[in-house]
Amino acid sequence: MRRRLSSIYVGIVFCCLLLEGCNRNPLQLAQVFDSTEDGSWSWNQAISQTFEVKEAGAKAKVTLQIRHGNRYAYENLYVLLKLKQPDGKVLSLRASLQLADDNGQWLGKSVGGTFAYRTTLNPVWVFQKPGTYSLSLDQNMRDNPLLGVEDAGFEVVLVK
Repeated sequence: MRRRLSSIYVGIVFCCLLLEGCNRNPLQLAQVFDSTEDGSWSWNQAISQTFEVKEAGAKAKVTLQIRHGNRYAYENLYVLLKLKQPDGKVLSLRASLQLADDNGQWLGKSVGGTFAYRTTLNPVWVFQKPGTYSLSLDQNMRDNPLLGVEDAGFEVVLVK
């Protein structure tokens, strides 16, 4: 009986690893999605990830994702992206994400009282040099902490 349970356990672990390997996108450089503390996003709570670019001139698209609740008080959200390059230089980009339409209706997909908003930044990003990059995402609103933001993150995917 013990041997049978052991072989079943090994089979389950093997299947999980196989499925995980199938789901991984080989073009994906980075993906991070973090929860904020108690639904409030502070200025000092950056969401970041380090990734490797293997060839000069690599192009990638950056997609941002925000989940917020009904207590979020604004129709947009300013975020600050900071890209640290292999040579140590930091490039900054401030973006405004339009979370609601002119009538105040949330634009994201709704599940209960939570809204998931996803957008791809334009234009495509070009990494001039191979090496290790680090991308961080900060809220860039006047409120600190910013109430109503439950989760935030980004994905960086190579474009061929």
